[in-house]
Amino acid sequence: MAPRRGIKSCLHCSGMRRCLHLCACDKSPRNKQTTTCVFCAAVILALVCVVAVLIILTGGCVIDHGNWLFSSERQGYLTVVLKQNFSKFRSSQQHKRSDDKFSCRFHSCFDIGSCEYNSLGRIGVYVYPPIRFVREGNHGNHRSTTTPATTASTVIVTKLSVEYEQVLDAIRGSPYNQPNASRACVFVPSLDTLNQNSLEDVPLVSSMLQSLPYWRNKGQNHLIFNMLPGSHPTYNTSPDFDYGQAMLAGGGVWLPEHRMGFDVGIPVYNPLIRPGVVPVTRPYMKRKYFLTVLFQDLMPDVYQALHKAAAASPENRRVVLLDFCQRTALPREQLLWKRCSRSGDVQYNYPIILQKSEFCFVVPGKRFGSPDFTDALMSGCIPVLLGDHHVLPFSEVIDWPRASVTLWSHDLESITDRLGRFSKAAVREMREQVLYLYQRYFSSMATIALTTLDIINDRVFPTAAKSYEYWNNKPIAGIGQLSSYTPRGVDLPPPSQGEGFTVVVLTYNRLNLLYEVIRSVAKAPSLAKVLVVWNDYERAPPPASEWPNISKPVQVIRSKENKLTNRFLPYPEIETAAVFSLDDDITMLTSDEIEFGYKAWLEFPRQLVGFPGRVHVYDEMDGSYKYDSTWLNNVSIVLTGAAFYHKFYHHLFTYETPREVRDWIDSHVNCEDLTMNFVIANYTHLPALKVTPKKKFFKCPDCNLNESLWQDIDHYKERNQCLNILRRFYGNVPLKTVKFRLDPLLYLDPRVTTGVTGVDGAANNVSNSNKGGYDHAPQSIGHTPQSFETAGGSQSDRMDVGGEGEKPMFPDIGEM
Repeated sequence: MAPRRGIKSCLHCSGMRRCLHLCACDKSPRNKQTTTCVFCAAVILALVCVVAVLIILTGGCVIDHGNWLFSSERQGYLTVVLKQNFSKFRSSQQHKRSDDKFSCRFHSCFDIGSCEYNSLGRIGVYVYPPIRFVREGNHGNHRSTTTPATTASTVIVTKLSVEYEQVLDAIRGSPYNQPNASRACVFVPSLDTLNQNSLEDVPLVSSMLQSLPYWRNKGQNHLIFNMLPGSHPTYNTSPDFDYGQAMLAGGGVWLPEHRMGFDVGIPVYNPLIRPGVVPVTRPYMKRKYFLTVLFQDLMPDVYQALHKAAAASPENRRVVLLDFCQRTALPREQLLWKRCSRSGDVQYNYPIILQKSEFCFVVPGKRFGSPDFTDALMSGCIPVLLGDHHVLPFSEVIDWPRASVTLWSHDLESITDRLGRFSKAAVREMREQVLYLYQRYFSSMATIALTTLDIINDRVFPTAAKSYEYWNNKPIAGIGQLSSYTPRGVDLPPPSQGEGFTVVVLTYNRLNLLYEVIRSVAKAPSLAKVLVVWNDYERAPPPASEWPNISKPVQVIRSKENKLTNRFLPYPEIETAAVFSLDDDITMLTSDEIEFGYKAWLEFPRQLVGFPGRVHVYDEMDGSYKYDSTWLNNVSIVLTGAAFYHKFYHHLFTYETPREVRDWIDSHVNCEDLTMNFVIANYTHLPALKVTPKKKFFKCPDCNLNESLWQDIDHYKERNQCLNILRRFYGNVPLKTVKFRLDPLLYLDPRVTTGVTGVDGAANNVSNSNKGGYDHAPQSIGHTPQSFETAGGSQSDRMDVGGEGEKPMFPDIGEM
């Protein structure tokens, strides 16, 4: 029986005659009937009919070209006429990126004016439907320059890989999907460019991209996915087709060719080595090998240095040098799951060998990008990288030093010693981070695609950008999505009408001043509750009879330790959205000033609004930031000794600020207010706002100056030090310096409604509830029974003092 050639070869018009004798009748003794002939005749007749229909519809010939799949009857296709001549891209390497593309940045090559914010806080992404390209007549065969030109048209339908279909499906099913192209911000072609090896005709891809209906201004606002760029023999680190000013989500890109802040580095996904195919990796799996080296055509000097290090490594730091198995009779499909020693005499199961290794040295080969990197992440093997010349996946948002190690060529001979310097706790923490990052960002093509869009979304709307903690920290049990996953800039739950504010007073051994503060703040009409954080843990709070008689509830929380950070714990006793943080020696504020500050905060509920203003300045001499308490027009810090803010920031301070920073605050008894300023500014990207008090200086008239923390000679030195510690943690200084102040309109004129004004702007009405002007008449304070109440908790004891309608109770206050 004559061998049957592929049916696809029949699809050329010039080959139809050759197709007539494709099928031969099988006249062997085992099949004497002509079944085969009948079948072959039917196939040929069907092909003739299909080709005839296509010729009538398109006036030409349908081609099968490598990756392009012929399909004559598929619904939902977008028909696009190719605009460019193939020969244009074949001369002078014109199909590659032109030099001006290297200067592309987000502000110069992205049209942000076309982007809008949908109801879910996302940009709109338009995914092209499947495309059918038509190349009109008067062209030569693009595969052969010797083929004469023809006037017939050509229909080309693209085929998508399973992986790229997963990318497009993920976008279509996400909050980013925008089916209306006129309202889209970003466009994703349904043209599979993930692997350049699968593109048999690179100039054809360039022509297809430039023929897309929304490919305006050289592809502006388009997003191209490519994991394996380049081809033999050069293996360029960026695709060889012309993608103009489109953003590239590229894998294994060389740093000089990466357009910072514009392109997005993505991983090289391995569809064979994925969860569900290999055993699940546990964080605390016992690791047999200290270091596994994944070879990819190593340079001789690199190999010699690693071989020398492996030979000199002690028994407790075993080093395995892996290579592809070349000298084996195993079938090709089994070789995917095997790696061999350099000599080839020892075989290892892959990627199980990675799950048994502490560190994996991922060495780039012909391509900078390699699936070995994601294989190591999936296996919980800490990747070790050589140099920093390539772009790591999602490095714009991921803190890779927490999950990888970077070495240089001169470190290779001592690689085991250098890696051995990490403590067991540090290695365990890095491994947990590796597994977390893989599961969240690299475990599927869908997560890779959506993470790419998340990064672009943060660029378009920086005020709603996600925080460092969102990208790099695991969710914290007991807090929920709000603190760990709420993007910065979202609207916080608004205060209920008339609920007022809770004053939180941190106190230690200044009882008389505390009582005076409570009496003063109790006169503010909007006060809902007084919450006293009793930091003098060695002494019990006074009995109820000694507390001031006020009409509002007073609750005392007895701390277990004397810590400044106790001020910002997320106490469940805080039931109002507004918190007024107050020091126990701020006796100079009147109830009218406090009420005005609260009314001002209602206008700016996401910001820190308070009375004592400060500023941070940059010292160019030593490249550090300094804290300045001079009263100037510039304000970037509002001290929390007298400030309003939303109670949600207690959660951010407690659970999102690193323990090292909070420990530093408690050990130095300083900087809790600066840290809260950083927390709020980093979350909101908005400045703190200063309210003008009647008196310029915030000094306690009855305080012993030796007891005040700010009198310590090291106080300002520590605050400077704290500013720079916070700067290193956040990666920048989120504080905003403004010349803006909230002033009441005419303190004493009863004819004027209470309002605020900025020093640079017109008045903003805050409240018209005070018809009598700014100075409120003192509120009558009724004498109510005082009461204690204890409440359990892991942090402290609770005690209620006062409150209308409460019955007196006198339980014991025990140590928690």
